[in-house]
Amino acid sequence: MLVHGITGYRQMSGDLDLLKARASGELTFPEASPALLAMPGPLLTMLNTATPEETVQTAREQVAAGADFVRSAAMTKERFFEAQAEALRLGVPIVGHLPVGIDVLRASRLGMRSIEHFSSGLGVLACCSTEDHAIQEAAGRGQGLKLPFLGGVVDDVMGAVVRRVVLNPVNLNKPEDVALVDRAVRTYDEKRTRELAAPFVADGTLPRRMPTQGDAWVRRGRVREAQPSPSPGWRDRQRGEGDGRLRRTGTRWSDARQWVGQEWAEVRRSVRSACEEAGPERDTLVQSLKAAGAAILAWALCGWWFQAPMALLAPWTAIAMVGSTVYQSLRTGAQQFAIIALGTVWASGAMALARDRSMAAMLLTLPFMMLLGNYRRFGSQGIYGATTALFVITAGVSSTSTVGHRLLETLIGAVIGLLVNAFVLPPVHLRSVRDRLGGVAQETADLLDAMADGLREEDGLAGAEGWHLRATRLTVSLQDVSDARRWAMEGSRWNPGSRLRRTGPTPPPFADDMRWGRVCTRALAVARTLAGIRDDPELSRPSPDFFRQLSDVLGQAAVICVRETELLTSAEPDTPRDDRDAVAGEARAGLDALTEVFRRQEGTAAAVGGELLLEVRHLVTELDSA
Repeated sequence: MLVHGITGYRQMSGDLDLLKARASGELTFPEASPALLAMPGPLLTMLNTATPEETVQTAREQVAAGADFVRSAAMTKERFFEAQAEALRLGVPIVGHLPVGIDVLRASRLGMRSIEHFSSGLGVLACCSTEDHAIQEAAGRGQGLKLPFLGGVVDDVMGAVVRRVVLNPVNLNKPEDVALVDRAVRTYDEKRTRELAAPFVADGTLPRRMPTQGDAWVRRGRVREAQPSPSPGWRDRQRGEGDGRLRRTGTRWSDARQWVGQEWAEVRRSVRSACEEAGPERDTLVQSLKAAGAAILAWALCGWWFQAPMALLAPWTAIAMVGSTVYQSLRTGAQQFAIIALGTVWASGAMALARDRSMAAMLLTLPFMMLLGNYRRFGSQGIYGATTALFVITAGVSSTSTVGHRLLETLIGAVIGLLVNAFVLPPVHLRSVRDRLGGVAQETADLLDAMADGLREEDGLAGAEGWHLRATRLTVSLQDVSDARRWAMEGSRWNPGSRLRRTGPTPPPFADDMRWGRVCTRALAVARTLAGIRDDPELSRPSPDFFRQLSDVLGQAAVICVRETELLTSAEPDTPRDDRDAVAGEARAGLDALTEVFRRQEGTAAAVGGELLLEVRHLVTELDSA
């Protein structure tokens, strides 16, 4: 790709794991490779859009994971428009294949940004006919992708379905499909085709290319060749693909070695980070070693010193007690001890009732303990009731003394795990709040700086859609701050760490979270308004002088955000605070100049400019309120 001058590309099919890896910075590529510019989640098909609720949930999961757009494949008309509406509400475009018989112009008008493979179905070709409405109505009756019930079908079978159906829908054509294509070809009108391009341009929709008369006849021939089923040589070609798979074995081994190399590089990076600096990697290392130490200590006490008959319960419980916070350890300890005690007592009673017959005791115990384990008060510890009961039953004869031993060993393990977690480098979560809030400030600065630079260009609104998408993603970063704040509050509950170890700087006040939430809301409003100006040709744009002055104010607001980032991370915060106050004064002066330019706007340009002025004024006010 690089040899041919291609420096970036759009990935047309992804998955949630890839999106999460990219969001965390763990998705790496060779140094000399084109840049990944955009990536969706899994293709939207009838398998993951069976109901309106599932359609909306699928789109939300993909956008939350960081999808740059939503890719449609084999969907019904109804589910397509539901997915399109949800994607637009979330601020991302939808691209891909159009369902059979769909109103193409409606899809374009509602925000379809890219139509793939116009020749794989009637789609755009039907719109180029003088009988387009009749053809689309006929195509939509009883049509659509008819996939069998797949349930838990393995990936290989699903891959074969996708290869045959999604990648080449021509294979699904029936005689009535051929008749509709013939009808569309016979009524093809070049003038109508040229007229069709106008709404595509106005809506910002990009079909791969518009069909010509020659394309229409080629399409007709391709559909006829696909009838009535796979061609006679299809089985031979399938066998040939099997030979090809053998030849590709070396490539797969190469991919496997590359994956192992990447994983090993990530492991080394994590180890280096844990050794060199404080962070999540070091926290994970400390907690893991503490859990191992607690288990060894519990076994040494119960198994080696006391020679307890069920010493396994002590280290098993101790490991579960070393939680992410001291409060979590206490809560988990109470839940686990309660459910283990219930499991022990119930299983012992069942053994006594069944006269030490294991099978009968399991029938009396496991159904009840599995149901009890789902009680919400036990949280994630409910499963330990059934597993403890299994230990008791499989251990053999049960008596009052053995029941007492098991409860005592469980209690010893819980106490050891709790004491280790609370008094040996007790976990605190103060650093994440400050780091993540600083990340929000830096992301906001980058967005405002991008808008400021873009508005200085000749076509200042060319990047408006991208700004809007980046602004919507600020909500994800704000949620990360909220999660970190919750961990910090829970980490400080009943935690002796403030007296036993250095905790570092305290987290910023909660008011800062609220203020940055308002700042992000204002930045989103500005980006949304700029995108609306670009997408609505009926609106008059403010004058170039207005946009230049707006660019200056946004640039100054970006500098304020950079200074805020330094305030959150600097060891000497006074210097950046003085600098920030000076820049805030310049931003207020820039707002006064922007107001003067606004007064010279007229008509709809004044309405649009007024909305931008109001939002930017609120933005600067929020930044200046620190």
